[in-house]
Amino acid sequence: MIPDPDDALILHTPGIKNRLNDLATLSPNTEPYIIKVAPLFNKIGQTERVISWAKSTLQQIERIIPVRPNLKPESILENPLYIWGAAVMDNLLIEEAMPAAINFIEEKFGNLVEHPECMNWLFQVSWIANLYIKFLSDSNVEDGNYELELHQIKKFAKFCFLAGYMFPIFDK
Repeated sequence: MIPDPDDALILHTPGIKNRLNDLATLSPNTEPYIIKVAPLFNKIGQTERVISWAKSTLQQIERIIPVRPNLKPESILENPLYIWGAAVMDNLLIEEAMPAAINFIEEKFGNLVEHPECMNWLFQVSWIANLYIKFLSDSNVEDGNYELELHQIKKFAKFCFLAGYMFPIFDK
């Protein structure tokens, strides 16, 4: 599969950068069992390797120029549909409660379709949904989670639709 340049945008989100920064600033004496990055790094004597890897990765991320800077990945945590959409996908918000959640969000932000960040937020939720489905499509379908996770993505799209945000989701 040819990588999509937009996939690299996830690296520019605050969550990824914060986690990498946490790893880059570890003490070399940190116990390896505390670092749960990958089995490769969970061995004795690997802490310095994790620190070096995290620092190098942060530097590499800064050299990646987003293909679509209009997505503003650094601002994704300001997108209420992204934040509340996580609750939808984690089943913390049932479908029957979604209209009430949209009403609550609109009390705080105003009409989401008329909001100054409307296009940015729409691009972000579309990007997240399509990135999620892409990795879901590439994962092992036989583990039985594919249909469940596909349902979660559909719930997320429905939640965004209730806010007036419509976008296609591409599933190969």
